[in-house]
Amino acid sequence: MPADSLCVVAVDACTLQNFAVVDALSVIEQRYGGRVIWTEAVAHEVRRGLPAEPLLQRVLDCQDAWLGQPIEFRQPRQLIAIDLIRRGLGGTDNEPLQHLGEAQSIYAVEEADVRDRLLISDDRPCADFAMRRPSGVRVLDAADILAEAFAMGDLVCPAPYGYLLAIDAYPRPVRVPRHEDVC
Repeated sequence: MPADSLCVVAVDACTLQNFAVVDALSVIEQRYGGRVIWTEAVAHEVRRGLPAEPLLQRVLDCQDAWLGQPIEFRQPRQLIAIDLIRRGLGGTDNEPLQHLGEAQSIYAVEEADVRDRLLISDDRPCADFAMRRPSGVRVLDAADILAEAFAMGDLVCPAPYGYLLAIDAYPRPVRVPRHEDVC
């Protein structure tokens, strides 16, 4: 986790993949670089998707730069807590990797000892589950990130909405609000 940070941002695999396929990972870097964390299961999910989608290499290329090394979990109490979250997301014994990236991301951001904790995920069930937990973690999706990048002057219209439409058309279905709600 970034040292001396007042905010930590956990990014789920689906959002990293969404921004990678439209060559927009720099938007996440610019908004959250230095505060971003990701987990070993998220990294595994990205690597697993490489044969079908070579553009995911863009995510792995960020590992030695702003994304950093994935967080690993080895302590029994961590593994138990992560598995409970994974099961809450619908994971089963028969598929131990099912929802593991999402569960590790939620756990990592909830355990961060910082004032502001943010989970970025385009996985609607994961986002809904995280928002309902008592930890107070804020959840954003691609549309929120792009609207924030516009509001902060990182991107000018129509680029944020264009990225969102490109992600959705890739096809990587995401929430697509009205254009004026993004920029």
